[in-house]
Amino acid sequence: MATCHIVDDTIAAAPNDLALMPQAAVCDLPATTATGASMSVNTADGITKTKKSKQNQSKPRKEQLEKVLDRMHAEPANANAQRDGFQALHQLVINDPGNQTAIALKGGIRVVVAAMTAHARRADVQQQGCLALTTLSTNNVHNKTAIVGARGISVVVQAMKTHMVNAGIQEQGSRVLASLSVSAINHTAIASSGGIMVVLAAMTAHLLHAGLQQQCCGTLANLAVDDDNQMEIVSAGGILSVVVSMKAHARNAGVQKQGCAALTNLACDAESETAIAGAGGIRVVLTAMTAHSGHAGVQEHACGTLGNLAENAVNRIAIASAGGISLVVAAMQVHAGRTKVQEQGCSALSNLAANSDNKISISDAGGIRVVLAAMQAHAGHKGIQEEGCGVLFNMGRSDTRLQKSIKDQGGVGVIETAVVALVSNTPCMTQARALLHKMASV
Repeated sequence: MATCHIVDDTIAAAPNDLALMPQAAVCDLPATTATGASMSVNTADGITKTKKSKQNQSKPRKEQLEKVLDRMHAEPANANAQRDGFQALHQLVINDPGNQTAIALKGGIRVVVAAMTAHARRADVQQQGCLALTTLSTNNVHNKTAIVGARGISVVVQAMKTHMVNAGIQEQGSRVLASLSVSAINHTAIASSGGIMVVLAAMTAHLLHAGLQQQCCGTLANLAVDDDNQMEIVSAGGILSVVVSMKAHARNAGVQKQGCAALTNLACDAESETAIAGAGGIRVVLTAMTAHSGHAGVQEHACGTLGNLAENAVNRIAIASAGGISLVVAAMQVHAGRTKVQEQGCSALSNLAANSDNKISISDAGGIRVVLAAMQAHAGHKGIQEEGCGVLFNMGRSDTRLQKSIKDQGGVGVIETAVVALVSNTPCMTQARALLHKMASV
């Protein structure tokens, strides 16, 4: 069964500077920007000083926050005041992530949305407004809800439509949508506001802008978890947009990771699996795996894409012919400690092993060994045990040579351990026991 995944706020994390260049592997606001967070003082005296410093700074920061909001309230018609206020709110959160909540409690989110609505034609106001909304929403569920409640989605989408030629607004707008799309409850609202179409338009208009492409691919990945959104994205040409983006930014790990995540979630039905392959999706995913072999995120989502695509019999052959089996095995070897890579790698090999020729290729590439190693190293991980058993069952169920190979490499003990762990998964446990029975006679 094809699997879909929500991509976390990695795609929307806000760095220190106002330019917001993409950060490929950051899930929270950068720790070094938080007050005292970059200090690694081990002495008791040092810890006391750090806490005292925070206490002394809390009051002036509160006063500064109130001053910023008071000015924005007092001068709603002053576009420059609103723009400067957005920048100040952004910096307050960068300096202390706790200000996310404080700003929201004082009505700051509604102030931002109202100002963007009032100054819709001012590009600088829209760009900095989107920046503020991203900073306020990243890794903050309550603020995401507040932004949606204040009609923030429609305001951001309108900003992107109005200023389509402005790459800065497109990137900042796509960052907001990427952050909000982490919450599945927002998917329908984003789509119904025209979010899918504006994201795809931005990708076409600004193909060479890597930061924008990364955010847009991440947004599409999250939105495609919903069946209706997946159909709209595919119908609107989203598959080709993602593939073209990945080709244009082959060296950018962030684009490759989010692009693979999008293709994974779009490859959730037979028609889309065929369409992705036809658009060159298999080749672009394998190219990403080769170019970014040390990037766990790229490998995880690339394996996820291959696993979903390999539900199609023709795609299984195409992936194997293009060297996909060895790349999946290599990813699992390089990232042996990363559970998501191991689970998605096993999932890909399981579906690829539904082809008789692929079974031999997987064995020859060391696939049996790497799957057993994953199951042993992550004995408590249900997903790895399930997918690992799936690989071994598909390989050994009708081939005595492979049954013997699995057995000779220690597979009996590993599968027996998995059976205990999978007692609640009757189909998987049944397959595992059937394979054990077959191996007992070889």
